[in-house]
Amino acid sequence: MKRILSALLVLMLAFAAPAALSGQPFARDYAAMNEAAASALILTAYDKDGNETVTCSGFIAFDDSHAVTTWAAVSQAASLKVVADDGTDLGETKVLGCDSDCNLAILAFGEPTGLQPLAFNESGEVRRGASCVSIGAQDGVNAINTGNISNSFSAEGLDLIQFTAPVAEGVSGSALLNENGLVAGVTMFGLSGEIGYTVVQNMNFALSVRHVTELWDYCRDDEPVELSNWGITDIGVHSDEVSDLVKSREVTLVNDSGYSVTDFRVNVGRSSVTLGGWFKNGETATLDLAKLGDDPETVVEVIFYMRVSGRSEQFNVMTTLGELWEQTYSIEAHSGYGVKPDFVRREAENAPSSERRHIKEAVQTEESFTIPETIEREHNLEKNTCIIINDTKFAITYITMSAEGVYVSLLSERVEPGEFAVVELPERFVNNGGKLRWKFRVGFDSSAYGSWSAWLDMDTKNENELCGQILHAEYDEKTRQFSFAAHPSKGGDIE
Repeated sequence: MKRILSALLVLMLAFAAPAALSGQPFARDYAAMNEAAASALILTAYDKDGNETVTCSGFIAFDDSHAVTTWAAVSQAASLKVVADDGTDLGETKVLGCDSDCNLAILAFGEPTGLQPLAFNESGEVRRGASCVSIGAQDGVNAINTGNISNSFSAEGLDLIQFTAPVAEGVSGSALLNENGLVAGVTMFGLSGEIGYTVVQNMNFALSVRHVTELWDYCRDDEPVELSNWGITDIGVHSDEVSDLVKSREVTLVNDSGYSVTDFRVNVGRSSVTLGGWFKNGETATLDLAKLGDDPETVVEVIFYMRVSGRSEQFNVMTTLGELWEQTYSIEAHSGYGVKPDFVRREAENAPSSERRHIKEAVQTEESFTIPETIEREHNLEKNTCIIINDTKFAITYITMSAEGVYVSLLSERVEPGEFAVVELPERFVNNGGKLRWKFRVGFDSSAYGSWSAWLDMDTKNENELCGQILHAEYDEKTRQFSFAAHPSKGGDIE
């Protein structure tokens, strides 16, 4: 009997040997995960005044002199501090390449870091259900988290990976490694909260490593540039639009008139930004125009008064926000019939170059859908709910439905621009059967235009126009009108 048991044990060991020789899976190989973490980076961006603007992650890639991170960090940085996992400050960094469309950047270090670059999953393929590891900064400290690949899909020209490894603020730009310890993607963002009757947890997204290798292929032979010139390296097809979004909203003023100026202001409708007080000859001031909106085409009025020999000379001119952002203007005085104030834009002494090294073509995808639709696919959006996506620049402050004396409030908290809300519709409406005409109203905080009463209405008897739908609330800058649009997969515009 002992001989039989010994023989069986030998057979079991023989069959177990190949698995043992293959080593532990990466997500359970703690030594290997910590070795990879040595190549993970923590990045902090600072503005020109030394104030922290954003913290994110990155990792050493390609060789020991380059790193991958987010374009958002680079675009907001006058200076960038890059720290290794062991706390070593890696010194000066420059920008080798950016892709503003997919939020990627490749940095170049002044000196080799001596750190091991992480290897890539060259095929870009991932398997649903396979294990994965996220290594990135969470609250300023690198953390290792494990999970699984949930899905992969394409949306608006981007290849995305959905995964379950927990993430937190600061982890964007970090490496997502597959079951073999190879970089499969770059972590971008996560979603949480209630979707219909489902509580979403660990629903996170990474950009496929394919986009990183594409950017590297474009810029690998280029000379790195200073942070302020990142636009030169940008291959994003929408880079001009993005540049407008990241522009400083400030205008610099220099009083070269020889007189004092009072009540300098920039007006948009009823909204106004003013210097306040007296602006004396020889002084320089900065005026933040962010309150007036983010559309460079918005028409504004510049108005001020110049004190000349005890009386005030008025100056006013119509221009646009885009003509003021990041510009320096001199307030001057010209003689003629009396003294006339003037407002003159100075040419920038060190204007950034408008050159762009590479321009890629927009990618057309057969299947394109938004993250909220992915939620619907993954979590079966309930028939008595709908998703409202706020594609405007105003916060949604209320959502209501009413019909013949019945009034129901459907929103518990504000929906900021770019966010979405899952709205549970009244039972009376869901089971309406076309009997009552309901008014569906979405209200916005439009205080930027001096009004708190902007809203968007839809009258309907048909519950199918709302139930299970994904609706975009949109805003037309030219007409200043709000509108609803259904997701393309659901139909056309809703009147």
